[in-house]
Amino acid sequence: MHTKRHWGAYEIIEEFTGIKIKKLTINSGATLSLQRHQKRDEYWFINNGQLLVEILTPNFVPKNYGVVNNGMLKIEKGHWHRFTNIGEKHIHIIEVQMGICEEEDIERLTYYVVEQKKN
Repeated sequence: MHTKRHWGAYEIIEEFTGIKIKKLTINSGATLSLQRHQKRDEYWFINNGQLLVEILTPNFVPKNYGVVNNGMLKIEKGHWHRFTNIGEKHIHIIEVQMGICEEEDIERLTYYVVEQKKN
């Protein structure tokens, strides 16, 4: 199932008890919401492009902030996270969720940032 979002799209590749695997496509310049999950860890495998990463502890203490060029990230349960594609092309990411993998387990603080252009 292919699901479009304002930041790109995702599709569920495989789903087992306690594991869900998704393929995400993040458009150039797009930012995902600042969010966290209480019931699962996530592992992100970035295979092309540059991703600006923000990961904060449950109390908003910065844990990881920087640019990832092809690599793997672990987002622990309860940690806030947000990602921005800072490259000129879309990025493909494989997301592996481990734990209770429900879409309802998303707590968001912001949905997206709209940049206003001056005339």
